[in-house]
Amino acid sequence: MPINLPRNGKLETVYLDFVYQAHKTIEGDVESIMAIATDVTPQVKMRQKIEKVVSLRTKELAEANSNLQKSNLELAQFAHIASHDLQEPLRKITIFTEMLEKNIGHLINNETVNFISKIRSSSKRMHNMINDILTYSELKNQTKAFTTTDLHGILEKSLIDYELLIEQKKAIVKYDKLPVINAVPMQMTQLFGNLINNSLKFSDKSRPLILTITVADIDLKEIKDLELDTNKRYIQLSFEDNGIGFPEEFKGQIFNIFNRLHKKTDYSGTGIGLAICKRIVQNHLGIINADGSSEKGAKFNVILPID
Repeated sequence: MPINLPRNGKLETVYLDFVYQAHKTIEGDVESIMAIATDVTPQVKMRQKIEKVVSLRTKELAEANSNLQKSNLELAQFAHIASHDLQEPLRKITIFTEMLEKNIGHLINNETVNFISKIRSSSKRMHNMINDILTYSELKNQTKAFTTTDLHGILEKSLIDYELLIEQKKAIVKYDKLPVINAVPMQMTQLFGNLINNSLKFSDKSRPLILTITVADIDLKEIKDLELDTNKRYIQLSFEDNGIGFPEEFKGQIFNIFNRLHKKTDYSGTGIGLAICKRIVQNHLGIINADGSSEKGAKFNVILPID
């Protein structure tokens, strides 16, 4: 408790620790009391300052958490709008474009064909973007579906899904035997699909694409270096290709949503695929990173807990 003591001609608020010790006679009677007072004012004032800072930071954190919840709610509401209100006018644009093309018939010229092609391309790009945003916003709601997941089976199904594109690109895909882990199967399918599609999309036209998928254990030292949970076991999945790669200085940015390193006229896509990969890996308490080189291609490393 604060105590006001006269010091140097004025009252000063101080904090004191008191220790009392009774002195007794041989018969056990108290004959005196020793009192020791220690001035702890600097320590108390420092503690008060720390408590004030902690209180302020706690309040700021609570406000930030509240804003984050509001943001998540707005994102969920947007996803609902995107899945219903935006899809319908987009569908009508596509239908009316087809009807317009049929009605024009033989009157159509090269310039009109070009305009209609641009409408179709823009509609398709918007449709893909809406679907990708929906996927991104809904990932948080799927995290309760963790179960025993055969990654090798998921990889082989993903390769079947992309077999036509693999054949068109004359790509060669090499892969290890992947393990069984505890994961969300649907999200692992999305993760593998996006990473495979990314390699196929950004292949180098001057050479056949080679995509190599490997798996390795993560030792305790690496787990500590990556600041992961030392009580868990981890694996590293690497997706390495010899495509066009990317400049090394962009390796921290490519996982940001809507981030593109190339013009949309050069390469298709919405700029959400790798952001989806990052969110999936975070949902599984793992890490994803990338290494790139415009001469050697790109390598994506996915580190996931086994259990």
